[in-house]
Amino acid sequence: GWGIDIEFSPSNPSRVWFSDTDHIYYSNDTGRTWAEQLDGIKGNIRDIEFSTDRCGWMLTDRSVYRTTNAGELSIKNEDDNILPERFELYQNIPNPFNPTTILVTDYLSQAIWS
Repeated sequence: GWGIDIEFSPSNPSRVWFSDTDHIYYSNDTGRTWAEQLDGIKGNIRDIEFSTDRCGWMLTDRSVYRTTNAGELSIKNEDDNILPERFELYQNIPNPFNPTTILVTDYLSQAIWS
């Protein structure tokens, strides 16, 4: 199938995840070898993101999956609505045409947790 997303571990680029619409693959040697992960993913995979080396998210058409073990073994379905322990806000990128930044937090929390 066509590639949908590729994601590197934030501090170790030799660890890579790649997805097509309904499969996710993992490599720990910068893509020289790949192993398929997860059976029975609900919906087409749309995005993979890792916020830390161990915590990652996968968005599909029908569900959100989360891992806290770097995804090497499994990614569990996020049905239990575990809230993040903390949030971090980094400096916005300066925009010479618009000096203000608007944060839309309610929309993001509803989109992710409901």
